[in-house]
Amino acid sequence: AAPFELAALEAMIELAIQGYMGEVERNSELLRRLLQELRKAITAELLNETYALKGRVLRALHQVSGARSALEKLQSEEAAVRIMPLTALRERGEGGSATAGEIEQVEILLDAYEVEVESLETKLSLLLKEIQSSEDVLNLRLENIQKNTFLANAFFHMVLAVLGIPTVVAGWWGTNLWSGSKFSLSGPTTPAVNYTAP
Repeated sequence: AAPFELAALEAMIELAIQGYMGEVERNSELLRRLLQELRKAITAELLNETYALKGRVLRALHQVSGARSALEKLQSEEAAVRIMPLTALRERGEGGSATAGEIEQVEILLDAYEVEVESLETKLSLLLKEIQSSEDVLNLRLENIQKNTFLANAFFHMVLAVLGIPTVVAGWWGTNLWSGSKFSLSGPTTPAVNYTAP
């Protein structure tokens, strides 16, 4: 059986890893839901959720990277590894040192958890890359929508320009344009106007 301090260390590391694994699974599921909804329609609320998810994953990745660095640093410090089996050292009294077997047990424990933390870090990195890829797709879709909006705007401006030509002509000359019909109007109360165009 492992000494108390190693069992406590193992329990803390295991608890932290399980917590982050649960977070990875929740965030992966949330990302899948967001992507399905974003395929239907792009809304500001969904974009904000995506950015918030990216922030949570980045924070978790930063914390896990810090834990991995701390484990690596601990393994590289031989003096720290030698004093980790505190129970055995206390039983031997002052001047006692950890045996090779105890040191090996500590190193195996640290190696095992370093591998698990690296695996967790890889999963978080992959999730982050998936979010970034999704952001790239969303940006392409938004650029496409923006381009289509610009084209529609340009089309309407061209239509308005074409419709504006008769308006300019009518505004410039007003009702002074020659139209033979207004001079040939006659009826029982209106005599015919005898006018000849210049």
